[in-house]
Amino acid sequence: MIERCLYTFPLSVCLLVPLAYFLSFIVAVKLDHSKFEFPFLSRSSTDSPESCIYSQIINFASFVLFITIYIRYRQLSQLIRNNPTCGKKYSQTNFLFFFCGITTAFSMSIISNFPHANVFPVRLFATYITFTASVGALYCEMLLSSWIRPLLYSRRTLPIIRTILTIICTLGLVACKNKLQLDHNKFHLRSLNDVSKSSNGAERSKSARSENARDNCRCLLLLISYTNKINFFFCSYPLILCIELQCSISQQERVAQFLIEIFGEKIFLDPLTIDTNILSNEYQSLPSPNDLQGKIIIKGKKLPILVLNEINKEYGEITDDDDCYEDNRRRSKKDINSKRHRQLSRAFSDLVDLLRSAPFEDFDTSFNEQQSGQVCTFSENAGLRLANSDAEQFVNYNKRFLSRISPGTWRVDSSNLNPQDFWNVGCQMVAMNYQTAGKFMDVYFGRFLSNGGCGYVLKPTYLRYDNAAAAAAASSSIVSGRLSTNLYSSNTPQILHIKVISALHLPKPEQAELKANSVDPYVVVQIFGVPRDCDEVRTKTVYHNWESPQFNEAFEFEIAFPELALVRFVVLDDESLDYDFIGQYTLPFDCIQPGYRHVHLYTIGGDIIANAYLFVHIVVNSKSLAVKPRRSLSRYRRSLLRRKLRVAAFRPVNHRQIDDLFKSMIQPLETAFEYRHAVEQSLCELNEMCGLPDISNVKQCVRKIASRLQKANLVGAVTIRNQSGVPIFEYSTTLPELSRQSVVALEEVTNRCRALIDNGSVIHKKLSNVQTEVCEMSKDIPKLLESNGLRGKKFTKAIDNFSYNLALLNGQTDLLNKAKQDANITIRQILEAAETTHLLIQSEQS
Repeated sequence: MIERCLYTFPLSVCLLVPLAYFLSFIVAVKLDHSKFEFPFLSRSSTDSPESCIYSQIINFASFVLFITIYIRYRQLSQLIRNNPTCGKKYSQTNFLFFFCGITTAFSMSIISNFPHANVFPVRLFATYITFTASVGALYCEMLLSSWIRPLLYSRRTLPIIRTILTIICTLGLVACKNKLQLDHNKFHLRSLNDVSKSSNGAERSKSARSENARDNCRCLLLLISYTNKINFFFCSYPLILCIELQCSISQQERVAQFLIEIFGEKIFLDPLTIDTNILSNEYQSLPSPNDLQGKIIIKGKKLPILVLNEINKEYGEITDDDDCYEDNRRRSKKDINSKRHRQLSRAFSDLVDLLRSAPFEDFDTSFNEQQSGQVCTFSENAGLRLANSDAEQFVNYNKRFLSRISPGTWRVDSSNLNPQDFWNVGCQMVAMNYQTAGKFMDVYFGRFLSNGGCGYVLKPTYLRYDNAAAAAAASSSIVSGRLSTNLYSSNTPQILHIKVISALHLPKPEQAELKANSVDPYVVVQIFGVPRDCDEVRTKTVYHNWESPQFNEAFEFEIAFPELALVRFVVLDDESLDYDFIGQYTLPFDCIQPGYRHVHLYTIGGDIIANAYLFVHIVVNSKSLAVKPRRSLSRYRRSLLRRKLRVAAFRPVNHRQIDDLFKSMIQPLETAFEYRHAVEQSLCELNEMCGLPDISNVKQCVRKIASRLQKANLVGAVTIRNQSGVPIFEYSTTLPELSRQSVVALEEVTNRCRALIDNGSVIHKKLSNVQTEVCEMSKDIPKLLESNGLRGKKFTKAIDNFSYNLALLNGQTDLLNKAKQDANITIRQILEAAETTHLLIQSEQS
């Protein structure tokens, strides 16, 4: 009787395992812990209470599986003993089946007891063991079925079914493994840090050290192979591998061999020739990322030139100094004087060409001795100290060299630093702990949205050298022994108006263990950028409404450096007991589109939340150049005159030809300022005539004028013609006074925009010609000043004034270009608004 019921044990296992997965998934979806999408089963049992249900069922299933495997093992053992035709391979295969089955049952119990996401490595390891051991047990069972079939039954149905199941399980194991690898490659990097170290502790034996080194080499080989497989799948920009090798020469040669065999022609092996004499006027910059597409750049230590010239020598010695600036500062004088040395393989050194590791001492030493291909690493604390105390020098340093920031060693919890603090001073590479999600990782990913998330974003003009002339001017100031203190920026301050209207379909906080019955959402708007731009505001809390909460609150931010600013929208739960995060979205200021917009929300891990978004209204305006006369007209004129003089406040260089060039630009720059001011003033007057706030754009003004005409039954009294892209106004003299003044103000805006566009092109041509002449002279600026007899402090001051004048000229040229673009946009908006309001009656082609 009992033997007839033994089939219920394997049947129970086959039913309990799917039941555990699907039951926990149903509970997770009902509680909003998971989304109904594939692959849903892998994430459905990581939160309570479904994790408890999952654990109990899987634990019971693993116990039943153990009994099933044991009974099957004893049945086959007895059958093998009773049949003398069964050889030794039957017993061995049966024992292997028993071992794989018991391993599968034990691994299943580990999975059930570690369901939570914070112990994911344990669960992942147990999952691999479970699937691998179960496939092995199926293979053994398939062989035993085919061998023992003649002894029990004549049909081949059961062995064939077991063979098909074994093949399906094998393919499923391979597919799951590949899917898991692709999921872990969700975020693509353009800079990868790679450290291979062998243990050299005195307490460990030589064999232990060798085994540890071999393990690290295997890990490095797997990492290199996988990097080569997926590197340029998302973008073709170069990948930087930061490799530090602290192992034997033979192992270093093996690593070099791995890199050459796997990467092949992808490795950048065209060494950059840099004149080590920093006093030379020629400066050779690094290649652009566009010139290095599809290449892998290896950054690391490199042997000195004297060692490389020795052809027969396969290795050399380098100083074993730590490249991190903070660590160098903490070293004692005794350690600094007694430098340690270690051996470096020539084969690996030959792969390090474009970027080489170098220690940082101070800015003066770097400007005089550092080459453009040398990269210095700063710890988090050292970088913050330099950014706060020597920001100007740090900015000029990053204009010329590459810098890398590493998280502080005190971050034992793998928390993240704020990368914005280092982007503000122009640092190119900021290392982050990708395994820890949070606010600063959102800022990190948001920064690269403007370029498709490829890992490369062009810095603002005031944080980089746009041409060789600017670099030459900086090189001249370096020669004088000090840096120019000018950080003139060509950016235009912006006013950001955000009105948070409502939200739709907000989920409950996904990682909250103690969930409330409802969600009480509120929205936080954060501004990241330079310290003066950083701000954070929040809306009111809407209680017990997460489907369509209404906020209707407006905020205004003044952004002094819009190119560096990021805007982050965060939705939080005011009544959550342990975890209040609902969703967020972070984007650069330059990517913001004005108007009514839907802001889609993302989880803390970067996954989009289906159908959940904010509804906002955004207006972006330039900070007006116009100063409204508040007290007296004379005071307004004096303020305007002072600002007009500042736009062309060139400093004397004490060289007649150079001073004359800059003086010739005073009148064009002042004229350009007058045109820009006239446009801004006319826009303010138009808003005032239309009764609209200062933040309104010209489209709203046109719609306001059309609305007044419609209410007064004067629709045909004002017409606008499109003559070669220029609005031509025709209106009746019998218009009401307020409407007539509004139309006149709109016509004045058009006239001043056209004047700015036409005359601005002529002024821009003059500025470009002078810029070209100044750039040519900047190459020989030290000789020109020395020929005038300038020495010492006078020479230094003249160099600084030349750098200031050049930056001022470049900045005013950029402002003029931006004003021309805005004027063209204003004219186009007038024509578009006139067409939508039926004021545009005819379009004539040029």
